[in-house]
Amino acid sequence: MMFDDARQGIGSQLDRVGTMFKRATFEPSLLRVAITVAALIGFAVAYGPTAFTSAGAPALLAFSVLTAMFPRGALPTMTIVGIIGGYMISTAVLGTPISWWRLAVLAAAIYLVHTCAALAAVLPYDSVVSPGLFRPWLVRLAVVLLSSVIAAVAVLVMPSVLGDQRYWVASVLGFVALLVISAYLFILSRD
Repeated sequence: MMFDDARQGIGSQLDRVGTMFKRATFEPSLLRVAITVAALIGFAVAYGPTAFTSAGAPALLAFSVLTAMFPRGALPTMTIVGIIGGYMISTAVLGTPISWWRLAVLAAAIYLVHTCAALAAVLPYDSVVSPGLFRPWLVRLAVVLLSSVIAAVAVLVMPSVLGDQRYWVASVLGFVALLVISAYLFILSRD
């Protein structure tokens, strides 16, 4: 009895996936392709050259595709944790050097997986999208990606530039960030 219930549940899920592919429209499909590509880039940069030549390559590909197909669940978070874990393993255990471009690409890939999955979670796969829907989202995406790249470069370059003054500068910048966030929250609370 339990085996029949499990087979019936799997069959209904496979039917659902088939229906998704038949009814999918262009824009939501493009968004899901962006999730897959960003996750694959993140895995490739995090794990290094052995990412897709090892035995774990099918798992990385499966995580990327499943994250795109089912963005509402825990898969986007698990994919992002897998990307971060791969980077930590490759730098701490395997001794891969830390470089600014890897941090910048990882920050961009993680943000793309996160934001594309969030948008895909609320945008049904068969929705018809007006042409102006993605424009503000793309502008915000570009601003965040650019600021992430600048932050990644600053984290690596600034300690060598500042020398002994880095703790003082970090304290001042932290205090300024605290003031900016407090002012922003105050403005939001007034509405």
